[in-house]
Amino acid sequence: MSTAAARPSSSCAATTSSGADVVVDAREEGMRRRRRLFLLAAMDGNLDLLARMAAELEATARGGAACVRSTCGRQALHLAAANGQTDACRYLVQDLAFPVDAPSSPGETPLLLAATFGHTAAAVYLLDRGASPRATDGDGETSLHWAAYNGDRELAMLLLSRGADVDAANPRGTPLHVAAAGAHPAVVDILLRHGADPSKVANCVFTPLVSSLLGGSLECMKLLIQAMKFDGDTDASLYSNRSICWLHLGIADDALSDAWACIRMRPDWAKGYYRQGMALCSLQDYAGASDALLRASKLDPDDDTIAEALRVVSECAKRVSPSPH
Repeated sequence: MSTAAARPSSSCAATTSSGADVVVDAREEGMRRRRRLFLLAAMDGNLDLLARMAAELEATARGGAACVRSTCGRQALHLAAANGQTDACRYLVQDLAFPVDAPSSPGETPLLLAATFGHTAAAVYLLDRGASPRATDGDGETSLHWAAYNGDRELAMLLLSRGADVDAANPRGTPLHVAAAGAHPAVVDILLRHGADPSKVANCVFTPLVSSLLGGSLECMKLLIQAMKFDGDTDASLYSNRSICWLHLGIADDALSDAWACIRMRPDWAKGYYRQGMALCSLQDYAGASDALLRASKLDPDDDTIAEALRVVSECAKRVSPSPH
């Protein structure tokens, strides 16, 4: 009886330098190759290769092409959408019946990936095929968050017209926070027109107005200030935030008014007096500014920002004081 190991007819053998046989299952190698080429074709928008590999996978793979995933857990439709391959998306959805909202392993939908990478045409196609504009990934990101991040006004408008949640919140905040931080006034304007809340607080700290300070867009600040409507339940921090935005816009009188409102609500909070001091400094009332900042310093003696402001106000006062004779 022969002692040679029986080899499957679909395998091939190679011999290592040590003389040991290494058996490679040709069927498994062929399957991996077809899967890889199928995913690459989706990424590249190569429709001929995509169709050919899909046909081979349907004939040879359990579950067919729809079960093929990349190492990061994305199917062909996710990869086509992420790379803006609209024609490939169309083929996968309409010819191969890929579910338009199927999540990847990390929870991303094809629409969310198209929005993430700024591929508006692919996103429009997916929305037209019924993709949900409210779908989120594992971190709570929505397509509207990504449209706001990319400054994509067209996509933001389309998503909102299809029912996207204008105030969807995640650790980054709402889409309005994201657009303001990214200095995208056109998107900020669209979001506000669709009812976005300009006073929404993220991470217990940030309002969209504070985010606009980080983004440095005066136009975003103007839009947000105009949209904010304060009432009796307004937190003092909102007046504080608006005060500094008025200062950035060069409107010191309104900055001072909001600082006073902040102080009335929280007379023991250093931030209100600091805002008051900076507004008075802008109005060149250096004595008043110094008094306000000294009160702020007493309430928060360890705040280096207040100490630096006191130094600046003192220098400004010296420059405008008449020289002694």
